[in-house]
Parts: sequence; structure tokens; C-alpha cells
Amino acid sequence: MPALAAVMGGAHAQTIVVGVGPGSFTGIRVGIAAARALALAWGAALIGVSSLAALACAALRQDDAATQVVALLDAHKGEVYAQRFVREAAEARAASEIIAVAPAAVWTALACAPCAVIGSGVPLVVPGAGVAWPRAEDYLAAARDVRHHRAARPLYVRAPDAKLPA
Repeated sequence: MPALAAVMGGAHAQTIVVGVGPGSFTGIRVGIAAARALALAWGAALIGVSSLAALACAALRQDDAATQVVALLDAHKGEVYAQRFVREAAEARAASEIIAVAPAAVWTALACAPCAVIGSGVPLVVPGAGVAWPRAEDYLAAARDVRHHRAARPLYVRAPDAKLPA
């Protein structure tokens, strides 16, 4: 919060964009809680955007020739979260609203031309490949398209690892 205060210099945002996941359980909850608090304090609008949509926007920004993007996030346990996007004009449109979690081997077939692949799950699918992360501008690009808007609450794709005692 001190870093944010320094960047904002006392100004207030009219709209706050927050990544809602999928991703780290705790990280997502902390980020959303902070964004909700700021939105409430500033009277700002709050827009949730999936991490996968932000990744797709990053891939399109990095590769002008890409017509399809598969965003892959490491879900741990040898699995990845994945969603396919297609280029529509200069923006990413979800080819499917389904965000899947599956063993990385299932997605290996998607890691080929003409698809661009991006995200922390790429090395699980394409050994030796680098990882690219979305930047703030990619979340903003996703937020500009109302089709990527989500409620500002965590987007969980699979059940939590923690279990309540019987």
C-alpha cells in the first residue's frame, strides 16, 4: 500500500482493475480485498479481469501475427489452467468461457503454430520455453473489453486443497 500511495501521489482512481485469478489462493484474495477497500474508499468502480485474459492481451501485444492465443498458468501438481482466445480486431476474445484445469500433457497439442502460448504454464507444455507475465497495461487492455469483465471475487477453477475435518 505504501508503494501504491507513492505512485498515486494523493490522487484517487475512478476505476480499479483487479486480477481475479485463477492463481494463488492467498494472493488473489489479498489483491481483491485491497482493490475492494480502495474502491470503497475512493468511490471508484471495480472491474475484475481473469489472469488468463490479461495473459492473452500480453501475447497479442507481443506478437502482431498471432491469431490465436492459449493462456496457460501453472496450477501446480503437474496441471495447468488454460483458456483459448482468438484475435478479434486488435483485442483478445475468449474462444470459450471454459477455463480448464488438466494435466500439462493434455495441452501439449495446443502449443503449436498458429497458436501463441503464454504464461507460467508454458514450460510445463513446451520444455525449455520462457515465461512471460502480464503487465498492468495488459489488465487494462482486458478491462477495456466488457466481455472480459468478471465480478471482483476469486475465480477458483478447482476445489481447495485444504479439507475441513470430518
